[in-house]
Amino acid sequence: MNRYLMPAVALLLAGVAGLNAQVIYTNGPLSTGATTQGGTAAPTGATWSELADNNTTINTIIGFGFSLANSLAVADNFTVPAGETWTITGFQYYTYSTNALATTAPVSATSLQISDAAPSAGFGTVLFGDLTTNRQSTTTPPSSALIYRCTNTDTTLSPGAIPDTNRLCWLVTVDVTPAQVLTAGTYWVAFNGTLTGGLASGPWLPPSTVTDELGPVGANAEQLNGTWVTLIDGSTPQEIPFRLTGSIAGPGSGPEIAVLRNGTTNITDNGTETQNNTGTSLFTADYTIQNTGTAALNLTGGAGTEIVIGSMNNCSVTVTGPGSTSIAASGSTTFTLNITPTAAGAFSFTVSIDNNDADENPFNWTFNGNTASGGGGGGGGGGKKGGSGGGCSTSNGTPIWTILAGILGLLVVASRTRRARA
Repeated sequence: MNRYLMPAVALLLAGVAGLNAQVIYTNGPLSTGATTQGGTAAPTGATWSELADNNTTINTIIGFGFSLANSLAVADNFTVPAGETWTITGFQYYTYSTNALATTAPVSATSLQISDAAPSAGFGTVLFGDLTTNRQSTTTPPSSALIYRCTNTDTTLSPGAIPDTNRLCWLVTVDVTPAQVLTAGTYWVAFNGTLTGGLASGPWLPPSTVTDELGPVGANAEQLNGTWVTLIDGSTPQEIPFRLTGSIAGPGSGPEIAVLRNGTTNITDNGTETQNNTGTSLFTADYTIQNTGTAALNLTGGAGTEIVIGSMNNCSVTVTGPGSTSIAASGSTTFTLNITPTAAGAFSFTVSIDNNDADENPFNWTFNGNTASGGGGGGGGGGKKGGSGGGCSTSNGTPIWTILAGILGLLVVASRTRRARA
C-alpha cells in the first residue's frame, strides 16, 4: 500500500454522490503522461497509461482479472494515520474492456468488502459489505481527463511498438452505505466486477503505474484465483490504483497540498519526475495544485516566487502562474513550466513550492529530462485483444525476447494465478 494524497482528475464520477464526494485517499497513480516513450501523443485531452519498464525489463501483464463470473477478485490495503478518523462514503477504481465503445461502461455491477486484515490472512473482521452484493453507483461515459492503457513503446526495449486506443479506462464509483468511520489502523478493500452484457473482454483492472518501476515500492495487492495470492507481474508485486471518498477528522483536516502533472499524474513530495524525448526546443509542462484538506491552502513564497526553480542543469525554465495563491478546501489552481534544454542530452532542475501544509512545506521535486530517449517510465495493467475470463491480460507489443521471458515467468506462477490471453 502506498499513500498518494489526491488522485488523478476523475475520468468519470458515477452518480450524484460520486460527483460531490471529496477524495480523501488515492492508492497510486495510473497515467504516465500525454506522450509515450516512443513519442506518440495521446488523443486530444487524454493521457496514456503505458506498460512499465525499468530500462532493462518490461512488464508483460497489461491488466488483471477480477470478474465475479469467473470467481476472481482483487484486494489492496490502506492505512488511516495515527490521530485521524476517516469517514468513508465511497470507493472508486479504474477498469476497462478492450475494444468496447467509449459509451459502454465495462462493468454493470461491483461488490465491495472492507476488513481489518488481508484476505490471505482470513480477512480478520469484516467491517462492511461482501463479495456478492452489487453496490455500484450509476456510471456515465468518460468526458475529460481520459486515460488509455497501452503497451510499452520504449524505442530501445520495444522498437516499432505503436500504442493503440482500444483500452479506455473508466473510473467506477461504489457506494459505501452506511458510511464507515475508521480510526487509526490498516484496512483492506476487496472487490470484484461483472462484465457488462454484450462485451467480450474483461473486465480488466490496470495496476498502478510509477515511472521506471516494474511495481510501486511497497506494493502488496492480492488476487483471488482459487485462493488469495499476491498480485504479481512476473515476480514483481503490483498495486491497485483505487480511491476513497469521504472526510477526514484530526491532523489531516487542515490544508493538504497535492501536485498533479497534466491534471492526472501525481507528483511525490521530495520525489523525481522524468521526461524523455523532449527535443531541444521550448516545451511546456502543466501542473495542478490541489488542496485535499479542509482549510485554505496558502502558497507563501510571495508574489512572483510562489513556484521557485533551482539547480538548473543544461536548461532554462520560467514559470507562468499560478492563478491563485490561496486555494480553498477541495479547490485547485494551475501553473505552467516553460522548459528549454540548452543542448542535446540530459538536463534537470528542481521545483519548490512554499505553503502552509503542516508536513509538506516546502513541496519539492526534481525534474530529470533528456532530449532523446532515456528509457523513461511506463505504465501499469491492461486490456486484451479479445476474449474474456482469466486472471490477467498480457502485452501484445513487446519484442519476442521479452515475450519469451514473460512466458517463463508466467509458467512459474501458473499454479497460483490464472492468466488470460492478450
